[in-house]
Amino acid sequence: MAGIAIDDCQCFEGGTPALAWGDATRHDFWPRPGSPLLGKADATFAPPFDFNTSKRGSPFDVGAYEVEGQSQNPGWTLQPGFKR
Repeated sequence: MAGIAIDDCQCFEGGTPALAWGDATRHDFWPRPGSPLLGKADATFAPPFDFNTSKRGSPFDVGAYEVEGQSQNPGWTLQPGFKR
């Protein structure tokens, strides 16, 4: 994930994931406050529930999680063997 940047439409080379997620190097993919992922998902592709089984609401967040103003992931921490 090194060398990417994110705008409101795409991922592109030249930036850092630190702008988008808590700490991608530690598998913390919860969008940080002010992340360019927040409220930018195309509603056509947003599933009704996020990875934590929380209902998604418009405007939808890009990625596995719907943040809804929470500063950290209230669900499972990513680790080997999770969600089997």
